[in-house]
This record gives sequence, C-alpha cells and structure tokens, in this order.
Amino acid sequence: MAEKLKIIPLGGLNEIGKNITVLEYGKDMIVVDCGVGFPEEDMYGVDLVIPDFTYLVKNQGKVFSINQIYESIWNEDAIGADNTVAVHIRHIREKIEINPKEPRYLKVVWGVGYKIDKN
Repeated sequence: MAEKLKIIPLGGLNEIGKNITVLEYGKDMIVVDCGVGFPEEDMYGVDLVIPDFTYLVKNQGKVFSINQIYESIWNEDAIGADNTVAVHIRHIREKIEINPKEPRYLKVVWGVGYKIDKN
C-alpha cells in the first residue's frame, strides 16, 4: 500500500501568529508556517505565545533536509541555503547543548540533514 500524506494542524488555525502545520510523508516531516503570537492583555508576564510542538517531540529522530528546514521557516526556495541553516543550527546548539561542539540533541546526519536525537 502506498504511503499517505498526513496534514497535521498543531494549533492556531485562523489565529494570527500561532499557526503551525506539519506535513508528514513516510519518514519525512516538514513544518509549515510556524509563527509566534502575542499575549492577551490579561496574560501578565507572558512575552510570546508559541505553538504546541508536542507532535514534533514525539517524532524525534526524523531527519529534515537543509531544504526542508529552510523552506519551512523562510517560505522561499532554498537556493544556496546550506550556510544559512548551518549558522542557525549553530546558534540553537549554543543555547541548548552543554557542549555545542559535541551535540547530544540537535545532530547532523551527513549528506542528509539534521535531526533531534532521542536522548
């Protein structure tokens, strides 16, 4: 039986800045239109409202190509995107890894892309 494309809205449909959708086909996933929103007046101490990433965390280990990462974030063709994505991955590693030069969580899969490792 052929693989089916899954379209998974993770939240914020019709809500400015909080929409996020995952397109999943086989072992590949693409995150589309991931934005942040601003809190309501009664949400004291909250600076940003982010989408629910639970589905992505549950699907750790899936590899995303540089093109998938670039196109899902910047909403444009990933022509020459390798360095742009690598720089952003480095910045994320500096924030989440104990030793960014030996990452435990955000790993490269040489010749394919990046993945969040199941540590």
